Amino acid sequence: MHNYSHLTFSEVIPDVVKRFSNYNALRFVGETPITYLEMGKQIEALKAFVEKLGIKPGDKVVIYILYKDRIRTWELQARKKLK
Repeated sequence: MHNYSHLTFSEVIPDVVKRFSNYNALRFVGETPITYLEMGKQIEALKAFVEKLGIKPGDKVVIYILYKDRIRTWELQARKKLK
C-alpha cells in the first residue's frame, strides 16, 4: 500500500492513474463508470485549460458545471504544485 499522506493531489494522481488505469474510478447512478485512465485524461484537460487561461498558483476561481439540469459549483484554488 502506498502512503500518499505527504503528497499533494497533483502529485498523487499520475501514480494512481498509472497503477489503476483499467479499474473504475467513478460511477454515478444510471451512468457508465469511468476508469482511472479516463479520469486522468479529464484532469489533464482541466489542468491545460486552467493554465491556458493564465491562472496562477494562489488564484481562486469558481467553476460552474451544467450537469443534467443541475448546476454544481466547485471552488478550485490553484496551488503552487499545479504542474
